[in-house]
Amino acid sequence: MQLADFGSFHVGGKRVDVEGESTRTIWFTPDVSFDYDPNGAFHVEQAWVQFFLPLRTQSDAPLVLVHGGGLCGVTWDTTPDGRHGWLQHFVSMGHNTYVIDNVERGRAGFNAVVGHEWSDKPIIRSEREAWSLFRIGTPDDYDSRSPLPNCQFPHEAIATMTMQNVPRWTSTTSAACDALEAALESIVRRHGAANVVCHSQGGGIANTVASRRPELFNAVVAIEASGFPDTVTADAANIRWLSLLGDHMQINGTSVHLYEAAYAHHEKLRAVGAVSEVVETSDIDAPGNTHMMMMDKNNDRLAAFIHKWLTDETP
Repeated sequence: MQLADFGSFHVGGKRVDVEGESTRTIWFTPDVSFDYDPNGAFHVEQAWVQFFLPLRTQSDAPLVLVHGGGLCGVTWDTTPDGRHGWLQHFVSMGHNTYVIDNVERGRAGFNAVVGHEWSDKPIIRSEREAWSLFRIGTPDDYDSRSPLPNCQFPHEAIATMTMQNVPRWTSTTSAACDALEAALESIVRRHGAANVVCHSQGGGIANTVASRRPELFNAVVAIEASGFPDTVTADAANIRWLSLLGDHMQINGTSVHLYEAAYAHHEKLRAVGAVSEVVETSDIDAPGNTHMMMMDKNNDRLAAFIHKWLTDETP
């Protein structure tokens, strides 16, 4: 894997100013004290973006990876059981690849500025919840760690996946949309309209930004997206759309909703003349994929499918 460049940057968010708060003494270490002043100018609600630019490219459009809820950019990196993730696969295939840590996740950092805190308390997903919600196995099979038939997720490594879960605030979706828009503006200035691969909550965020700034997008690959705009305008026809759905989606109400919403959005896109496809992984001879298909044992095969879809003129 030969790179022409790699690096990172922060983008988006807003400046806030704090006045009138009292200083207090804090201790950096047991023997070092400091008078902490919570007043001043701060920057919050930014995104952090990491990029990897291969020496030889196969696509003019940059590829942007947008993580899901309670997750961060590590979603796309090395899998919980130590294999290459989609980040490595896409860079190896010649894509200029950008990975987002959106508002309050990972290296974007969360907001602890006095008087500007988010309205709700953070939540975090437990291992048991991830087991069933992500369709690794049923709730009753969690204690025995017995996965669903043909399960492609490396279930022996679920503890490592759980370590990737980070706190999330449910009140920051609008800020996350603004931060992704700012990130895409920066990326598009460098390369042109982007191919956006987005997962779960990140799919809803990307779809929102695409509806208001379609010129930033070349294609959207939505991995079991959670959230679609109510209406689709004619501008959507300038973007290519792919929804990728895993297996066993009838097993819980959340997955059923994601499944039905993907097909409903597909019909709206086709009605305005957009190139749109919904692909169930079981139909491309890849059964057993979970909600976390970028980590599944056949993630290389799925990455190759997405690469072909993105680079073929007529998929």
